[in-house]
Amino acid sequence: MTQSLVQAQLADYISACEFRPFEYPVDQSVLRIFTIHTQHEFPKPIIELSKALEQQLAEITEVDQAGSVQQLYVLNHSQSHLLIYEGSLLKGAKQNRVVNATLLLPPVSKNTIPASCVEQGRWHYSSRSFSTSDHHSPQFLRKSIRRNVSASKNLMGNQSEVWSEIRRYALYKQVSNLSSDFEDIYTRSSKTESLFPVGLQLPPCHGVFLNVREHCSMDFVANQEAFMHLQARLIAGYEQQAQRESKALVSEENPVNKVVIPNRAKAIP
Repeated sequence: MTQSLVQAQLADYISACEFRPFEYPVDQSVLRIFTIHTQHEFPKPIIELSKALEQQLAEITEVDQAGSVQQLYVLNHSQSHLLIYEGSLLKGAKQNRVVNATLLLPPVSKNTIPASCVEQGRWHYSSRSFSTSDHHSPQFLRKSIRRNVSASKNLMGNQSEVWSEIRRYALYKQVSNLSSDFEDIYTRSSKTESLFPVGLQLPPCHGVFLNVREHCSMDFVANQEAFMHLQARLIAGYEQQAQRESKALVSEENPVNKVVIPNRAKAIP
């Protein structure tokens, strides 16, 4: 199947989805939210990664004892397809990672998946396997990885670009640490809720479309339960993006802060 045919089928599928306005108590010129709904769910059982790890139905480790920066080993013990969503942050093993692409792994399978390092200064074991972070990657990091995956025509992306994005984020947050760890920078930085000042809890849905100051982003899973399990972490990632974008609007002359929220997330089956 050609890429153009896949894109056409995806466009038809999204066009058939229902986008429902979600009222939120902020100026609509700043933020508009739409929940996404479909009647055509993926026909087979899906389990989202963090739920599978919690229930010990999946395990993520280094590919071997020595490790490989841009590859991880995944065991899916479940009878369901394992959803690993683009931008998922993984903690532990020899260094923290971010998943480069959306993957749907077969039931009861062993797989090697693409990842990027988000902790440049550590290369030793803190745990045998990985766990998921409480928040998702912000859009600026996801966009950078997606752009480089597309340019390289494989799923490995460009590791140096990821490290550059994290250094810029650390400068913006005015936080540093010895291992340049994205997770630690986020955890120790101040968190003013600029996008969702009263929090955000979406109703049951398959996805969300955000228009933030005319910059649009979208996340969608053709399985309602899986998306709702992702929701809280995705929202935390949107908030990180909005905080950085707000500072960019205040001081546009500073190139470190110039960030644009990308178009919808690209899922790679």
